[in-house]
Amino acid sequence: MATFKIIIREKDKKEDGSFNIKIRITHKRRTSLIGTSFYCTNKDITQKFKLKNQFYIDACEDLIFKFRKRASEIGNTIDSFNVHELKQYLTEKRDGNRFYLNIFNYMQKHIDNLLKENRLNTARQHIAARKNLLRYVGEEKLNINDITSRFLKAWIDWIPENQLSGNKDKIHSRSQSLYPAILRVVHNIAKEEFNDEDRGLIRIPLSPFNRVKIPKEPPVKKRALTVEQLHKIFEFKTHMPIVQMMCDLYVISFGLIGMNAVDIFNLKKQNDPDRITYHRSKTKAKREDNAEISVKIEPEYKELIEKYKAGEESEYYFIFQERYTQMTNFNVAINRNMRKIATMLDIPGLTFYSARHSWATIAANEAGVDKYHVHVALNHVDPMMRVTDIYIKKDWSILDKANRKVIEYLEK
Repeated sequence: MATFKIIIREKDKKEDGSFNIKIRITHKRRTSLIGTSFYCTNKDITQKFKLKNQFYIDACEDLIFKFRKRASEIGNTIDSFNVHELKQYLTEKRDGNRFYLNIFNYMQKHIDNLLKENRLNTARQHIAARKNLLRYVGEEKLNINDITSRFLKAWIDWIPENQLSGNKDKIHSRSQSLYPAILRVVHNIAKEEFNDEDRGLIRIPLSPFNRVKIPKEPPVKKRALTVEQLHKIFEFKTHMPIVQMMCDLYVISFGLIGMNAVDIFNLKKQNDPDRITYHRSKTKAKREDNAEISVKIEPEYKELIEKYKAGEESEYYFIFQERYTQMTNFNVAINRNMRKIATMLDIPGLTFYSARHSWATIAANEAGVDKYHVHVALNHVDPMMRVTDIYIKKDWSILDKANRKVIEYLEK
């Protein structure tokens, strides 16, 4: 069983002459210190650094009593804890007798991780979900154990009539499905982190999403362009350099089998001058091969790609890192100029991502590329093929042939 003792250390003396009173926990012949909110001075302690002020003694004994009580709740599984794990358990925040985790803080931690991984689109969705939940709750405090099925149903019902956007009809159903789905992801991650069934520690006992039907997200509107619209973009010329650059970037993305903007932005120098090899940011965390893909630079796109290559001194392949300080700014510039191009070429709803949709649609529906090869070319995650993919050596020539078929179809 763990033991506790009040400790004051001479080396902890602060500039103002005070000492932080600590509780030493000893468990399995190892020790760790738990800091308290109490500070004493020389008049409160003996020459041997023993506490003599009864007020502090009583306060620390109350803390020790709480620690002993909490340790007793673990029961026989306490021996499976090392001293540091036990300290974490004893000092974790509680709401009465319940485990306390502020879901807003935890969501922000998850958002920060997504940003570090350059998963910007996913991060933006999580930021929007957090903002919406904050508007519903009214304050940045919500214990994860207060998220019940009743709470979720009320929030889902509230979402449609409380959008920040002026075009509510456009985002009603998507928000109603997307935001609760994001909270479910974060809720499950928290349960995975804080619950320990082997030790009988169920800090987050509720599974509220099991009793709530999250509205289905409406089918994504197909964003593929027609061949005629693609030719308009390929042949587009303007005296405005930024607009021209973004149009060229769209063509480059199409020529590289729908390469995403974030992967173009972060692409490093390549060893093979005839290929571009990278790990797709959106799916690399979900795949054993880190979503590696290698695309041959076809002759039709080589000159355009060379136009935007970075100098020898840069570690990056393209110049975009030199022109934009971060991916967020790059993405804003792309979206702004895509809208301009859409107006100039009379292509309603044109987005950068439509290059990817257009390549896939033409490949599968017009150029005679097998659907599975389209799936491979787009570097999607397929749970049914995850194990099989581990054993199959990558054959990039399949992608090269598929891309060639698309190019030749467009040239007819």
